[in-house]
Amino acid sequence: MRRQGRRATALATLGRRRPRFRHNQSGILELAEVGCVGVPTFCEKNETLVRQGARSRYAYGVVSGVLRAYRLLPNGRRHITGYLMPGSFFGLEHAKAYGRSVDAITDASLLRYERRSFETLLEQQPRARSVIFGIMSNALLEAENQQIVVGQTGGLGRLARFLLYLADRQPGSGRNEKIVVPLPMNLRDISDHLCLRLETVSRFFADLTDRRIVSRPNPHNVILLRRHALEKLH
Repeated sequence: MRRQGRRATALATLGRRRPRFRHNQSGILELAEVGCVGVPTFCEKNETLVRQGARSRYAYGVVSGVLRAYRLLPNGRRHITGYLMPGSFFGLEHAKAYGRSVDAITDASLLRYERRSFETLLEQQPRARSVIFGIMSNALLEAENQQIVVGQTGGLGRLARFLLYLADRQPGSGRNEKIVVPLPMNLRDISDHLCLRLETVSRFFADLTDRRIVSRPNPHNVILLRRHALEKLH
């Protein structure tokens, strides 16, 4: 009953509130302006929203919360391809099936769009074409940025670039030397994303803490103490 109540409250709030995004995270509002209004959807922590290989009927825009997107490899291992945060879209690929599974790391509120509504908009409204093209371009750029993180040659460089990536998504982060970065994912998630062993990620965090480059006051936050030093590692 408590879980159902939390879901109902989240959906009611999402339905009443006009989402606020910054910079290039305004895709949801732009879609609404051209007549494509998503259905409020709530995904609880650890709940699977879509499964790899399932029929691709919907696209989603993230309003709040954090989700992980991952592929199951032939050897049974999980590779996290990226994280979905407020302003992120997924399910836009022109494919009959989802290429990745998506789970909620935290409680997440989303807007769900029928893929057919996108196709109708493209046919009927010229302005919608630029809006949807812009959303898809941003989604590709986001995926590319996350792949750059994994593409760092050294393991410590991957972790450094990942922390900088998260820091740059914080409002008003700029070039601040000291910034608190929320870390909703656990070390297992990070290791699966960076293609590193769990023990290696834990050791790298300890090394960065000993060198006073970062601090971890708790498992869910990292404080970048010396950004310039972190930048030199990648």
